[in-house]
Amino acid sequence: RPRRRRRQRVVLQRVIDWGTGDSADVPLPLELLEAAFGEIDRNYSGKITQEEFAEALEDCGLKPSRQAMSRIMADIDENHSGDIDVHEFVGFFWATQELVMMERKDGSRAAIFSSACVFLFFGNLVGWAGVGMSRPAKDDQEAIDQNASLFQMMSGSLVVLFLINVGIPMIRMTLGPSLTAWCAVAAFRIKEFKNRKKRRAEQEERERREAEELSRRADELQRRRSETSPTSQEGAPPPPESEDSPSPPVLGLPAPGDDDPKSPARSSSSPKSARDATSPI
Repeated sequence: RPRRRRRQRVVLQRVIDWGTGDSADVPLPLELLEAAFGEIDRNYSGKITQEEFAEALEDCGLKPSRQAMSRIMADIDENHSGDIDVHEFVGFFWATQELVMMERKDGSRAAIFSSACVFLFFGNLVGWAGVGMSRPAKDDQEAIDQNASLFQMMSGSLVVLFLINVGIPMIRMTLGPSLTAWCAVAAFRIKEFKNRKKRRAEQEERERREAEELSRRADELQRRRSETSPTSQEGAPPPPESEDSPSPPVLGLPAPGDDDPKSPARSSSSPKSARDATSPI
């Protein structure tokens, strides 16, 4: 892209250089941070974009990469809106200053601890050499025993201090990157194992719920079938007979229609009976 003309960012430069002078332990003033935000927000919209923030850092002599700006935006943009407001801007610089102060304190403590270990190592080395060169009287067995126990104790402490001052730094220099990579791989494996275990538990819970739902549906279907089956209607009264259905004949009584002269059975049998009555026999 074409080379952009660098602007002068006086207030933002003061904010960036705040922790380098005597004011390292003094918190950043709110007014200074708001002024730096207004210096970046040229259109007075109350928000600045990632491009505006990157250009302001470049004007201050910093050249962050796109990946670095993406990580910075992920830390600043708390509501994931894609831009930065004044509250997020102030909170980010305050949190950054707090982290810098903590790292500085940890560094000073580590330096003090290292200096103390070096001093103790050389002091113990001198004492160990003095005890080793001392020669108690041969007839004083108690002094000989005390000298031997003191020599052994100082030898053990000398070995420990040697490991702290020489052994551990050498291990960090030689195996530091490998140990870091191994720790990262181990952490990734542990996280993957936990995620796999969590997914397995979720799948088992899902299968259990599906089995319970299928069992419930099967029970509901069985209950409905039992309610509609014929065996459930054995104790029910018989259905009423319709008027058109013929009634069963009763012994000793003529069938229905025999007394009716218009019935077919009656009409078919009456001529025969008349002929029989008029025959000479």
